Amino acid sequence: MMILFLLSTTWSLQVDGAGYFRLETSDRIVYAREGNFAVRGGLLVHESGHPLTPPIRVPSSLEGSLTFLPDGNVLAGTGGKETAIGAIVLARFDSPVSADADGIIRTTQRPRIGQPGEQGFGVVRSSSATASANASPKEGEFSYGFVLAEEVELSAAEIRVGDVARVVADQPRADAISRMVIGPAPAAGSLRVVTPVTIQGVLRAAGFDLRGVWFDGAARCTVKRKSRIVPGAEVEGFAVRWALESLPTVGTVSPRGLGRDFVAAEGEIEYLVLASRELSDTVVLSVEARVGEERQFSTQVVLEKGKSVANTPSVRVGQTVRVTIVSNGVSVTTSGRVKTVSGSLVTVYIEETRATVAGEIQEDGTVEVRL
Repeated sequence: MMILFLLSTTWSLQVDGAGYFRLETSDRIVYAREGNFAVRGGLLVHESGHPLTPPIRVPSSLEGSLTFLPDGNVLAGTGGKETAIGAIVLARFDSPVSADADGIIRTTQRPRIGQPGEQGFGVVRSSSATASANASPKEGEFSYGFVLAEEVELSAAEIRVGDVARVVADQPRADAISRMVIGPAPAAGSLRVVTPVTIQGVLRAAGFDLRGVWFDGAARCTVKRKSRIVPGAEVEGFAVRWALESLPTVGTVSPRGLGRDFVAAEGEIEYLVLASRELSDTVVLSVEARVGEERQFSTQVVLEKGKSVANTPSVRVGQTVRVTIVSNGVSVTTSGRVKTVSGSLVTVYIEETRATVAGEIQEDGTVEVRL
């Protein structure tokens, strides 16, 4: 399957003899015997959307004037003023390998690496064809195409084609393709990469005819998940309330302190207690946080028995309080602004260090933070 690069110069490259082009994906190296290459984002990119590795970086002023030598060297420039900008490195295998339907070879074999024309490796052959920006494609030549975004940030739990690319087609087809699901969105705080090959796979699975499909825009799209910081004090506050409501014999409790915050996707968080264990002087809860049906994080909260929060002085959000930070037996006193309150637990923003910390309100109205 060939992906057409729209309105740009493309070069048809083949390995004449033993060897394969090395292409970089988000998590591995894959291989191809031939293909159309074009410049995308300053890199020489295979028609699958994967750039060569090592990367060939092309100056923007010279994108249309490349020369590929049989020994793999790539020159940029015209009129006898050509400059070497990189060299293609090939791979070959001791055992036979086969390409998938998209022409890409994915194998776990360890390849031999070398320069074209040396140590039994084949040479690089090339030809070029330029698509004019003023040319109109023949009817049916380009049935539909995609302009891939470079980076997107999503709130949804699923990635759809329309999230990462603008679909260029008649309106009914564009709407239908845009709604197609690529897969789950990355977890909060992590990334996922979508390439033209990713979209090809979705279309192929849905039974679409891939002849004449073209891609433009970025060579790959990085997908991020919209997320927020969940203070540890928020989790501890839930644990205290759950223990007081669900364990009537436990009496009064106070959290020992998680000492950390968490990252979760945007949306309303539901906390669940997966397991509880009551000991002589503590209660241990396994707490899981979810947004909708999607698990965000889990942690263990230790509650100490016999510590009442009934007489804890009240503080309010936005109030400035004195904060004592205790670490390895050393105490430091500063001030901070209260951000959240849950029983005796608060989070406080320390202007001096520009950090948010979780602590416990003391009888004198100060906040103690243990690190």
